Amino acid sequence: MGNQTNGNQFREDEIVVLTENRDGKLVKSIHPKIGGRLRLAHEQNQQISITTEVIRYDENVAVVKAVSSTMKGNFPGLGMASIERDRTIAPAILELAETRAIARSLRFAGYGVDHCSAEELSHLGNGNGAETSRRKERGHPSHRKRRRKVVTGTNLKSQACWQRR
Repeated sequence: MGNQTNGNQFREDEIVVLTENRDGKLVKSIHPKIGGRLRLAHEQNQQISITTEVIRYDENVAVVKAVSSTMKGNFPGLGMASIERDRTIAPAILELAETRAIARSLRFAGYGVDHCSAEELSHLGNGNGAETSRRKERGHPSHRKRRRKVVTGTNLKSQACWQRR
């Protein structure tokens, strides 16, 4: 099953499938892991480079900017992690912010553009899905109703992927 695709360019081992109860109906959503985006970018480009820059880093928040340079152009993306939002991985918020920035940059470059990365969703336990069931059991606020934010225009780098109601 590791090399099978799911119809979305990503292999089964490169995605997290989240099942949520929305208005009494179970809805599945696909969230690719950054490794899937990186694989696609490398397969589709003769040359690729990704640079990152720390915009902010203190004891509570990390913000990183990534720029993916592919044969199609340069694609910036911002990633943020905080002690409050990402408690389970708090000692590594700088690395998480960088991972999120790279994932968003690759998304803007066209690799899995329809899907938020698993790493961008803190309620997924950093993309592994294991934290989801534990948080549901505790009634964690991250399982409140969500709505998808529509992103339009050319300045996409600061847009959030999900927004709580």
